Amino acid sequence: MASSPGSVDRRPFLPLMLASGVILLLDSIIDWLVGSYPFAVGSVEWRFGFVGVLGTRVGPILIAELIVVGALIAMGSRLALRVVGFIHIAGTVLVTLATISFLLDGLQLRAGVSNPARPVLGLQSFRALGSLILLAWLTGWLGVVLWKRAGPKVAARSNQILVGNTVPDR
Repeated sequence: MASSPGSVDRRPFLPLMLASGVILLLDSIIDWLVGSYPFAVGSVEWRFGFVGVLGTRVGPILIAELIVVGALIAMGSRLALRVVGFIHIAGTVLVTLATISFLLDGLQLRAGVSNPARPVLGLQSFRALGSLILLAWLTGWLGVVLWKRAGPKVAARSNQILVGNTVPDR
């Protein structure tokens, strides 16, 4: 691929960009999981805190996702885009279920919280809930976009006219 004078070939940097995004994503997820140990799934308080803390990790997770997706798009790997798209769609389902659990656990916890602490719990819960909804929506949207983008190759439409089964030269 010929490049114009003074341009920089970005291809050697794409694996580094991909690795950086994956490391940032794994770091956020591992930090969330380690901070939640020991796991007490049967405890309403633990579940509420576990999902609520995920809501505080939305920024780094979305940044890492965009770095990974940008690198994969630039690399042109349709299979990798399809796999990452599927992971995003599955993740959307999990985040949506976790958000529903967060709402139900929050309602259950609210009854046992003293009056002075309720406004703080309400504000923090609202913030985490908004972040979780944003994460679910953006992850779902990104998953669908990646799945479609990684689909079968389609002839470029911007400068070609399809007539019958042939594409005329311009």
